Amino acid sequence: MKRRALLATTGPAVLGSIAGCADFVSSVEPSAASGDTDDRDAVDDSDLEFEIPESPDDVPINDFGNQEISDFSGAETREEIEIGSGDGVDEKYGPHTVLVSNFGSDPELEIGVIDVLSKTVVHGNRHRIPDDERLAIELLTPSKYVVNVRSPESELEHAVRVPCWAFDCNLSSTSIGVFDDDEIASYLMTNLAGCGNYSC
Repeated sequence: MKRRALLATTGPAVLGSIAGCADFVSSVEPSAASGDTDDRDAVDDSDLEFEIPESPDDVPINDFGNQEISDFSGAETREEIEIGSGDGVDEKYGPHTVLVSNFGSDPELEIGVIDVLSKTVVHGNRHRIPDDERLAIELLTPSKYVVNVRSPESELEHAVRVPCWAFDCNLSSTSIGVFDDDEIASYLMTNLAGCGNYSC
């Protein structure tokens, strides 16, 4: 997986929530689309379901909650997975990385990635992510995505949107943090200067 630095933040936080009913609910079985996972982190996810939002544009791109950017740093990458394929994609539309860091007490998190355009749950798994470690997800296919992170122990749930324009020639990343103060927060970092954006 290509390692990439994080650049300047995009503007102020955009707050929102999932609106309307779900289009449908899908249980996802492990597949090549979900990427390779480390056997040490294998968890039964046969009963896992994620809702596809009816109004995905209402899902926020950033939701800092009570956190600062510095609060998201310090986690070590435990596992890396790739979703989709970059085959046939112009080089100026690079992949987008989603970093899920666990700073809370629940070591098992439920993570779903929804391709909004195809209305498909392209990744739906439970992941063991111990305290101060993180999961790195590389989205290789430009599209509109919604990423869901759930903490069963604390009954927390968080949804964040990855827009089409995040796939460009710059380096970009969405960081999601699960914190001990019963909060999941997120923010998107990129630099939009100097190149065009992918159009969905």
